[in-house]
Amino acid sequence: MGAKAFEIGLFDPNAARGAMLSRLWDPDTLLRSVSWLRLKNAQGRNIYIRPAGEHTLSLIDDASIQVIEHLKSEGFAPAVVLETSPGNFQGWLHHGQILSKRLSTFAARLLASRFGGDLASADWRHYGRLAGFTNRKDKYRKTDGTSPFVRLHEATGAVYSRAIAFLAEVKDLYDSEQPKLPPVPCLRRGTQCRSNLKSIEDFRAKPIYGRRPDARGSCLFRLRFGPWRLGE
Repeated sequence: MGAKAFEIGLFDPNAARGAMLSRLWDPDTLLRSVSWLRLKNAQGRNIYIRPAGEHTLSLIDDASIQVIEHLKSEGFAPAVVLETSPGNFQGWLHHGQILSKRLSTFAARLLASRFGGDLASADWRHYGRLAGFTNRKDKYRKTDGTSPFVRLHEATGAVYSRAIAFLAEVKDLYDSEQPKLPPVPCLRRGTQCRSNLKSIEDFRAKPIYGRRPDARGSCLFRLRFGPWRLGE
């Protein structure tokens, strides 16, 4: 997966509160902790993993083998492919560059919508399962009481071949879908800034101000309009 640090999640499906136990580890610490993770897995916790912080990956969850093959044929070969339960797969796609949180979520959702992944799992922070541990969901429990292992099918670590073109498309689509903010009002004294602003004489001439003397008129202008203009 190419990350320098990982968040490991140990989820207890039977706990009402505090179900997720989290750890932040580098790869060496993770390897040294496998025995402890096996113990927690045997006690009923599901073992999950995700890269820590902003990262280079997108997870496609709840995919069939046909989805994985389709990804490969279209130039989106995952860097890691896992079988999380019989016939059910997850794939981590390596973009080759770190994406911001919003752009990472946008890319994950675009991939899921195009290739058939789970949209509910498409975001920058979603956990994937860690290979070598059992899937403790009740629906996958075998008749003998055992649970299926999460199996690692592929781990090339490679950036998919369409990464540069896809990320350019992602950024263009993301920019086009963002709401356009109104222009920031110009507060400088200049012809362009002043062209749409009324002068003090314009306000003094209005009947509602009763053509009051200059001193009171200037004061009234500052009280009514000064704070609003400064607060924009």
